Amino acid sequence: MTNHKKALIQKAAIGRRQIPIDDEAYYTLLRTRYGVESSKDLSVKQLGDLLGLYSRQFGWEPKPKTKKGKAPKAKAAQAQVRLIFVLWRQLAELGEIRDGSREATVSWVQKQTVSDEQPEGCADPNWLTPKQASGLVERLKKWTERVERRLKTGS
Repeated sequence: MTNHKKALIQKAAIGRRQIPIDDEAYYTLLRTRYGVESSKDLSVKQLGDLLGLYSRQFGWEPKPKTKKGKAPKAKAAQAQVRLIFVLWRQLAELGEIRDGSREATVSWVQKQTVSDEQPEGCADPNWLTPKQASGLVERLKKWTERVERRLKTGS
């Protein structure tokens, strides 16, 4: 058995666990569609067809492979992302920025997240890492504090 076939069998097993199909229906599918009792008996072409069936019938999409030894990057909590939008709108209400829209916030976030790892920046605040989101929240809080202090002193 080739490594490619083993990988497809593993992917089929993962897909099977993630789609809403019970054992009886799964084995009936294998028997009626492919004439086999186990996914190990499928050809590479049939395995590809089975994966396509998972996708077409159940909307299953395989998750991208992560690099070994590295956990997938966590996304920022929704509360942090909402806070970024709230603080941005607050700066607009204070008159510090002209545009308090969602688009302007997204544009600012993208510019602030440009790095060697992300030369384009993070185009969607929902995909910020927790560290990025926390940093942006703190920047916006400090900016808001400076503006409020300046308005209070009248400078």
